[in-house]
Amino acid sequence: MMVGYESQLLDLAVNQPDAFKQIKDDVVIVYPTPTVWSTHTLMALDEKGGTLLNLLKTPAVQKLAW
Repeated sequence: MMVGYESQLLDLAVNQPDAFKQIKDDVVIVYPTPTVWSTHTLMALDEKGGTLLNLLKTPAVQKLAW
């Protein structure tokens, strides 16, 4: 059993196609209920980072995120 993100499986398929071919028929993707939420932290280290942080907190971007 392996637990990971969908993006890791896609990365394997793109960057190691021979390895992916060996496991692709055995892969089962499960979406548990409730799902697992993760929080990603952004820390602004300079003015441009602060601008990005402020943008990500705007209602328009928050609406896209959810």
